[in-house]
Amino acid sequence: MSFTAEMPTERAQAGDWFESLMCEMSARFINLPPNQMDAALERAQRLLCEGFGLDRSTLWQKSPGASTEMMLTHVYQPAEFPEFTETPREELLSDARWILNSAETPPVYRRMDGRSLFPWIFEKIQSGRTVVIDRLDDLPPEAALDREILRQYQTKSTVVVPLWTGEDWLGSLSFGSTLAERSWSPETVKRFELVGHLFTHALARKSSDIALQHNEALLEAILNTAAEGIITIDPRGVIQSANLMAERIFGYAQGELEGRNVSVLMPEPYRMEHDCYLRKYLETGNAKIIGVGRELVGQHKDGTTFPIELSIGETKLGNNRVFTGFVRDISERKKAEESLRESETRFRIIADSAPVLIWMTDAENKLFFVNKRWLDFTGRSIEQESGKGWTSGIHPEDLQEFMENVERGFERRQPFVAQCRLRRRDEAYRWMTNSGVPRFDAKNLFCGFIGSFVDMTERIEAERAAQDLSGRLIHAQEEERARLARELHDDVTQRLARLAIDVGRVERSPCLDTAAGDLIQGVREGLARLSQDVHALSYQLHPSAVIDLGLVDALTAECDEFSRRESVVTHVSLRQLPLAIPSDMAIALFRIAQESLRNAARHGRASKVEVSLWGVDGGVQLVIEDNGVGFDTTLRRNRRGLGLASMRERSRLLGGTCSVDSKPGGGTMVVIWVPLTEGIL
Repeated sequence: MSFTAEMPTERAQAGDWFESLMCEMSARFINLPPNQMDAALERAQRLLCEGFGLDRSTLWQKSPGASTEMMLTHVYQPAEFPEFTETPREELLSDARWILNSAETPPVYRRMDGRSLFPWIFEKIQSGRTVVIDRLDDLPPEAALDREILRQYQTKSTVVVPLWTGEDWLGSLSFGSTLAERSWSPETVKRFELVGHLFTHALARKSSDIALQHNEALLEAILNTAAEGIITIDPRGVIQSANLMAERIFGYAQGELEGRNVSVLMPEPYRMEHDCYLRKYLETGNAKIIGVGRELVGQHKDGTTFPIELSIGETKLGNNRVFTGFVRDISERKKAEESLRESETRFRIIADSAPVLIWMTDAENKLFFVNKRWLDFTGRSIEQESGKGWTSGIHPEDLQEFMENVERGFERRQPFVAQCRLRRRDEAYRWMTNSGVPRFDAKNLFCGFIGSFVDMTERIEAERAAQDLSGRLIHAQEEERARLARELHDDVTQRLARLAIDVGRVERSPCLDTAAGDLIQGVREGLARLSQDVHALSYQLHPSAVIDLGLVDALTAECDEFSRRESVVTHVSLRQLPLAIPSDMAIALFRIAQESLRNAARHGRASKVEVSLWGVDGGVQLVIEDNGVGFDTTLRRNRRGLGLASMRERSRLLGGTCSVDSKPGGGTMVVIWVPLTEGIL
């Protein structure tokens, strides 16, 4: 745009051209779009300078977020002056020395710190006062820095008008002369202030228009990227606007919905109901849907229907009422809900028909679900069992240890297995194994535990019966061994002794020749060896020394005999043993030691064996370690040998533990621990 006011040639005509220019500027500034405002302001500066016979005008605006930094946004000056430079170094913003020391006219940067470079002028315009300078030499001493910098920029006279809108300081507008000093009349100063007032309003409107455009663009971006459809209608039900999501939801092209009645988005009978409902609301103001989401049925452009969620709000724009609807297509959610219901139904059917007691807890470890078999077992309601109520059915003797195991698994978010006795509806307690695993949702957030109680009563009773049978079998075996040992010791060895005596008598007979004597001597010696073997077999069958001498002496003697017989270095270590060891425990440990020593010699081909026996952890521990060839325990476990099985069974019957550690080429170590209580043998 351009201003067409003619410039006066004589001072007497100044008032007419100024008033004409101000009127035209006011009219054009009101209607100018923001992108044309800067050019219009600079043209106005040029026309004003030409009208007043000036050669420089600058418009400085306060930088956003800064209190003293100013930006040169609009300027007019003759072409022979240096060009304005965009950005100085940071230190030049507030350092006046580089200006004062310049040999030539320094460049004018489009940013400066007003308080540092023009402290006297800056203080006045910030307080809302116009600065009028006819001659630089007339400035007061406190304006010395301002005077020197103005002189560096060849300014002879200037008027600086502050720009204020309300309580906000926008910057300053200056007019000046670099050719000659000027004496500014009060009327001229007032005209400059009027121009400043006009520029202030133009800048404020430009800023408001830009902010409005920004807000409108932002609003449009929000509407078009919203995950919900947004539709506005007037009181007649006519669609005023619809965002892209709304058009996409209902299958319409961009802008196709505007001007249509909103009822086109509804199938019958909702169309008629909507018109009646809207009319009734406008008449009475009674509406339950305002501000509340509801599930309804929408209709695509092609006539197909689908479920939607709709919430409506009302806004008053002046005297106009506008209704805004927020629409969400919930087809996928409905499918997911239906799938979830079907899944829950299937789960309940499976859970209720399962032969175990199924339970679920929440993230706070409170029970909220049990299956039908649980309720049938306990004879209680889900309300009674919920939370921690179910724990009342646990046997008091098992409660503390059982809950500690459960809480430990819950805190670690790890699967757990715990046993307890649970009360049945007939008040009988049943042995139960409780297994639980953690539950996590799709976002891997912990939701609680799910698990089951399995009735183990019959199995435990069967195991106890088998244990009792095994114990009685071992006990019977020991009794039979003792009987055979007595028979061998009391009968067979005695008879062998008598035969040896008789053979000795025959051997001493004078009627025997040399050959017969040698034969009889061989028979006697064979009978002696056979008697020794029978005696040793009797001891193996029933180690009477364990009963007569005790476990310590019997074990020491057995190790000495083993070392002599097998030529294996054997060392026995004893410490912290109890004063008395029950006979059944002593015999079992002795038998285990015998089997381990036999294995070390026969299978391990060991040259050294360490036997340790000591009291530990309220019981007795036996350790037999050899340096033999060893074996693979995983393969060994699958073989049908009775040696290791017998050792494990003997320790189990005493309530103890048995572990075997071995590897090929690494020897074997057998560790037995039994509690110091009477066993079942």
